[in-house]
Amino acid sequence: MSFINDRLDNQIWKHGRENLDYFLENKDEDEQDEWLSEEALHSGGPGGDFTTHHFLYNEDYFKTDSGDAEDFLGEDTFDVIRAVKEWEEFNFGEVNTDFSNSVEVANLYAYIRGQELMDDLASAYKRDRITNRKRFDRNNNKMFDSGNDFKFRQ
Repeated sequence: MSFINDRLDNQIWKHGRENLDYFLENKDEDEQDEWLSEEALHSGGPGGDFTTHHFLYNEDYFKTDSGDAEDFLGEDTFDVIRAVKEWEEFNFGEVNTDFSNSVEVANLYAYIRGQELMDDLASAYKRDRITNRKRFDRNNNKMFDSGNDFKFRQ
């Protein structure tokens, strides 16, 4: 497990959730369920070799700017480097990451930790989908807008 602290996890989780929402927004509920299945989360998506995790953390960079990456790493830089180094040694038997490149380090750590957060992301997505469906049904087929003015939309 590569958990370092909640600050890092919250940013990685938020990135994954935003990408998950975008990735699934045009899929029907059955397709969403396929991509949120245990197999798709960890082994391979429907009809392919790529996992849902791949699309969330490998198709879109977590950080693209060195300043943002350095801010993300902050005082946890050496802990993140240690986690990345251990992960690479365990999975590949060697380390290939350029630890002088903050973007590469931040993105690889987000990839690693994102895999560990996938079950939580999928559960939250499913829970929110059910909540939204109930909210829609409860309001006589009018979607509830949870903004400050609590207006109903047609």
